[in-house]
Amino acid sequence: MSKKLILIDGHAIIHRAYHALPVLTNRTGQQTNAVYGFVSMLLRVISELKPTHFAVTFDLPIPTFRHEAYIAYQAHRPPMEEDLSSQIELVHEVVKSSGLPAYTSERFEADDVIGTLAKQAGKQKGTNVVIVTGDRDILQLVNKKVKVYTPIRGISEARLF
Repeated sequence: MSKKLILIDGHAIIHRAYHALPVLTNRTGQQTNAVYGFVSMLLRVISELKPTHFAVTFDLPIPTFRHEAYIAYQAHRPPMEEDLSSQIELVHEVVKSSGLPAYTSERFEADDVIGTLAKQAGKQKGTNVVIVTGDRDILQLVNKKVKVYTPIRGISEARLF
């Protein structure tokens, strides 16, 4: 039986959803459009790609080996908007309460974790991998057993590479 592992780049999808959707709030006034968009993408991926295995990766809010190697790494990147950063913990709660495995690494970005998991899974006979991200840098991992599913227009349309 063929296996399909879906690897979600958590922060890439959160960021994409935040900017693609209009402002949505919960009863307390907290902005939730990134959470809603993340869950919508998760459900769409499950429905369309029909995974047998699933994992989500997240970046941690600490420097990685890249920051140590190159002091100016991401130095010109603007700080994350408070309305976006306040939704990240909510997405973590959704993933945890859904029983989905989530992976992080203190010295590595989510992309690095995805690359490692994709390579390991790709070596398994009968296993195919689909990475879900808006980060086009990850396209370098595409091969016969690893595909990339990326949102094209907001989160409503996607393309499989």
